[in-house]
Amino acid sequence: MKKAFSSPRQNKVLFLLLLIGAGVFILWLAGNLTWHVLQARLMKVEPLMPGKIRQTAKVSGCLVKNETLVPSPIRGQLKLPVQDGQRVSPGETVAVVTAVHAQEGEDKKNNFAVQTPVAGLVCVYIDGLEGLLRFDDLKALEMTGVEKLDKQPLTLCTGMIVEKGRPVIKLVDNLSPLKIWLRISCGEFPPEKLTGKSFVNVLWKGNPFRAQVEDVQTTNEDTRVLLSASVYPQQLLCRRWVEMELIKNELAGFLVPEGAILQKDGIMGLYVLYKQGARWVPVEVVGRTNGQLLINGEGLSPQLQLIVNPRLLRGKS
Repeated sequence: MKKAFSSPRQNKVLFLLLLIGAGVFILWLAGNLTWHVLQARLMKVEPLMPGKIRQTAKVSGCLVKNETLVPSPIRGQLKLPVQDGQRVSPGETVAVVTAVHAQEGEDKKNNFAVQTPVAGLVCVYIDGLEGLLRFDDLKALEMTGVEKLDKQPLTLCTGMIVEKGRPVIKLVDNLSPLKIWLRISCGEFPPEKLTGKSFVNVLWKGNPFRAQVEDVQTTNEDTRVLLSASVYPQQLLCRRWVEMELIKNELAGFLVPEGAILQKDGIMGLYVLYKQGARWVPVEVVGRTNGQLLINGEGLSPQLQLIVNPRLLRGKS
């Protein structure tokens, strides 16, 4: 029987192969480790944030308030010691009118202090509708004629000349309800939400408030609605014509960047940090706004850390 043995040349080849294999393994290990380190550094993580999406209808409207015009006692130059939007009490000086013939240093009788007859919010914008728009018997359909009136808006300011009997200031009662007349295009807002004395949610410059429906008139072209609000942004009181939004629906969930959502096996989902790695979580997309998606899903909470750029994790589960 012959005895098996390896030649020195065969041993050298085997050693070389083992050496190459070990080198390839070390290179693979180093590359894999480098990729994981690089991946960890490139990975962007942020908390999963709750959010809402409002579905709204844009409308234009006219504001009706309890307004009092304070007249000038003489023809003269106006000085306003108060600011627009400032609340004043009864008997407080809101304007000083100097007779136009008076020179500096002359008799102070030429200066007439104008005091407030009632409390209210100071407004320097006069539009000529103050005497026409009253709370009494105000109906939505009747307001359509107001849009056709010849308006002569005027902004009162220090230094201007005012005629005797003309307004030097306007006072708005900020403790009374605010009436809002709105024109809504057909199909823009669900008509069932405008029935009876129902309440609607209004949005003005990001400020939400509630208003009650007082009157509704529908035509072939649009719907005219009269609303009444007891609590509202005070900045509205010195305005007449405004752009608003009526909230049709409000969806709640979690807002995430669009790039954070991937499709896996036909299912939408995202990756969150889990222990030392990442975990896939299926979600349902319920809305979209400004480059973000509103999502819902089982197990989602603000405690989870969302991986914003999950394409680095392709192949992970």
